[in-house]
Amino acid sequence: MKNNKNSFQLVNYLIILFVSFLILSPSLVTGKWFTTHDGWTKICHIDEFREALLHGVFYPRWLPDLYGGYGYPFFVFYPPGFFYLVFPFTFLPGYPLSTLYLVMILILFLGGLGIYKISRIFSDDFLALYSSVWFLLTPYLYVEIFVRGDWNELMAITLCPWLLYFIIRLKNSIQSQQVFLLPLFVHAGLVSLVILIHPLIAIMFLAIYPFIVFPLIFENNRNRKEIIFRIIISTLLGIILSSPYWLTALQMKEFVNYEVWHSGYFAAEKHLLRFGQLFSRFWGFGGSLPDNAPDGMSFQLGFPHFMLATLGAFVGRKNRFIVFLYIVYWLSIFLMTPLSKFIWQSLPIFKDFQFPWRILGITAIVQTLCLLGLKHLPLKHKKILLMIILGISLWWYHDQLQVQYAFDVIKDVKNNRQNMTQSFFVHWQPDGFIPKIALRHPLQEPRRNIPLLLAQAPSFLSELQGNSQFRIKYLVHCQDSCKVLINQIYFPGWKIFTDGKTVSRKEMESHLMMDGRIQLVLTPNQSHTIEAYYGGPPNKLFRNMVVGISLLGFILVYLFEKRHKINKT
Repeated sequence: MKNNKNSFQLVNYLIILFVSFLILSPSLVTGKWFTTHDGWTKICHIDEFREALLHGVFYPRWLPDLYGGYGYPFFVFYPPGFFYLVFPFTFLPGYPLSTLYLVMILILFLGGLGIYKISRIFSDDFLALYSSVWFLLTPYLYVEIFVRGDWNELMAITLCPWLLYFIIRLKNSIQSQQVFLLPLFVHAGLVSLVILIHPLIAIMFLAIYPFIVFPLIFENNRNRKEIIFRIIISTLLGIILSSPYWLTALQMKEFVNYEVWHSGYFAAEKHLLRFGQLFSRFWGFGGSLPDNAPDGMSFQLGFPHFMLATLGAFVGRKNRFIVFLYIVYWLSIFLMTPLSKFIWQSLPIFKDFQFPWRILGITAIVQTLCLLGLKHLPLKHKKILLMIILGISLWWYHDQLQVQYAFDVIKDVKNNRQNMTQSFFVHWQPDGFIPKIALRHPLQEPRRNIPLLLAQAPSFLSELQGNSQFRIKYLVHCQDSCKVLINQIYFPGWKIFTDGKTVSRKEMESHLMMDGRIQLVLTPNQSHTIEAYYGGPPNKLFRNMVVGISLLGFILVYLFEKRHKINKT
């Protein structure tokens, strides 16, 4: 009997995988990748991150080839989680096209599987599978893949159901007096991972925890306080584990022109949606335009999704969990409309969200889970009705969820990477993460093929073994006065050694060029070895120690709890 159940579940998993595959099938057939807002820039960043890792840079915060070849602190501020997870797949034959295919399919599969696992706790196999497929039909997921190309955000959205799943596992383990620390640690790891992939999605999902978690806790009187405490501890652990990214980003904001990311075009209150846009069948490949200008992309919840979520909430209204889900659903809708403008303008934390319609990622999950109320639908042929609704919905969406193709990824990524080193274009907001020191007298010409290290004539240079754009290593033969220029923009965290001795931050900053490049003054009539690389923002050792101590503390607690449970039994 158990084997039959496992076999049935395996079939359901394969169906979810097959649906995930179908979503990418148009691109698989053509052998080309589609044009998106972030398209080739995202793929180039994957390639740059890969190259840095292959050169031994464990956390590539600085990309030396960007900003005209003068370097750019891209991953000081941009979350690296997605790029770490993609890295193992970059060794596939046919990279990067094969990598993109497999990663997108796995992202969708994980999202569908997460919805299935949660739904299976509350319903039967049919409704769980139905909910999973329904989730994969959510229009906003297609916007993320085929229009925006924001695959970080997509991955974070599809991992969020797993956060809820392991919260439920944690609650059930505590109430049944089982060893609960495995789901606690897995949940903490997932919290950390989602933050490292897309912190804004993480903040939004964690913000709704009280609404969707507490109803589950209060359905049973046992161990409430302990469950709440464990959830808080697990969430805090996840936040601490991800602090090398987010704490660093907060610390280093003052050194870049960060204000542009939440002002002007990026002011959140300029991108609120008209209510009708949430149900419009419009589909386009343009952008989100400020104020009342007509947007060029779709922001629909999906009318069939909205109606079925409402039906599920109605028939499941006696279930507190379903009711609270539906409340969150409408609260999310409210926050995307002009009615919430005063909130986006008055609360500082909301400014960094840029686009309130990002909440569509949360509604994708919530409206799907509202379907769990359909378990109480008092109809004899409920399954047949739901399949008819699915068929009608496929017809509803068939002419909307379109894609557009543009380029041969393998060829164009190489060309675009070369172009990025020969221009100052880095991201859609040109001054976003450029160090302020480089904006005093902006560089006018890209570096192109000029070496990363130059010495004042009549000095001579020779490369040392291991020299690369990630770790500059030269032998300099000085004659008379000797100045050396490192063709990279200065940013706190640069490590420079002359003849094995550390050049202090104070000394580096005292000899900077007006355009922000790093200059060294060496002793004349001697030979000097120079090694320079970006070693990470200041105080990273302290941050890593805090993370390590916290993790060690939780491991000790885990071992103590496990031993206590064994002794008790």
